[in-house]
Amino acid sequence: MKACLLKEDLRRIGDYRSTAWAAGHLRQWLWRSSHSRLDPFTKLARMLRSHRAGVLAWTRIRMPNGALEGMNNEAKVISHHAFGYRTPWTDIANIYHCCAGLPLP
Repeated sequence: MKACLLKEDLRRIGDYRSTAWAAGHLRQWLWRSSHSRLDPFTKLARMLRSHRAGVLAWTRIRMPNGALEGMNNEAKVISHHAFGYRTPWTDIANIYHCCAGLPLP
């Protein structure tokens, strides 16, 4: 029962619109999970402590993981097609033009 309550309480972090409120809730959850004596939750608490900034960035960005993975894949495809450029700046400019829809000079 303790594990179920901790799991459901962790899901509530995504409902906060304010980063300060989410940080307070995350701090309390990390304390409760690290003192719960449940090994999976203590490991999860350690991992979330090291990635706290990324977890709290969700309250500001609200971008799903699928959209980020899609943009990352598109940038990888463009860089694979750009094999042979002499400078990294040319590859970066190509990604900016293709992904951001910037006009060519």
